[in-house]
Amino acid sequence: VPLAWVNQPLFDYRCQFCNGVSKTLPCWPVSPEEPLEDLLNPIGTVVTNSNAADAPSISVQFKEYSQQPIIYPSMEKVLELASKEMTNAAPKLGQSPCINLLQTV
Repeated sequence: VPLAWVNQPLFDYRCQFCNGVSKTLPCWPVSPEEPLEDLLNPIGTVVTNSNAADAPSISVQFKEYSQQPIIYPSMEKVLELASKEMTNAAPKLGQSPCINLLQTV
């Protein structure tokens, strides 16, 4: 039974990964009147709960992976790579999609 939830973006407004950051995140309560339908709440807010004194919280630490910033790729690059992956994953004519899945495992 979910008791509380919190969402945290992994990339900031500059598209940089939260590299080497420690945070304490006050959670939002789950009310019986509006229960979560799933264990995840991807459409929930990323705004910090202003009632932090009374809210359960979770502390997270993002490991420092690099001295250089880790940048999220541009939308053009994401779409280019997704298109390439979809082309590579598409079954050949007369080939079962299941065979393609087995080859990638």
